[in-house]
Amino acid sequence: MVTAKDRKSVRHIGKDIRMYLLSTPNPNRQMEPLLFEMKANADSGDSVYTHFGQEFVLVLSGAIEICLNDKDYVLKKGDSIYFNSSTPHSFRNIYKGTTEALWVVTPPTF
Repeated sequence: MVTAKDRKSVRHIGKDIRMYLLSTPNPNRQMEPLLFEMKANADSGDSVYTHFGQEFVLVLSGAIEICLNDKDYVLKKGDSIYFNSSTPHSFRNIYKGTTEALWVVTPPTF
């Protein structure tokens, strides 16, 4: 169990994106749930990401745009997407305020 006050920040993607672990470390996990907090206009940078695994994203508040293979998908509160991490991908907050998203990756990275 991880309480909201005990969440650990695991990485900053630039200065405007924070990632928090939503589970405790366990070598037997097969997926990793993360909370992304993205300030207005935050993005994943100029490069696209590719890596082994799969990802699931659920927007909790705000809105993001995820680019997969040069195709843009707009996700608003309540929308979700599932994709192979080997697909070139990037993302950005298109909401005027902070966007929060549940991001689940497999295999675990952190």
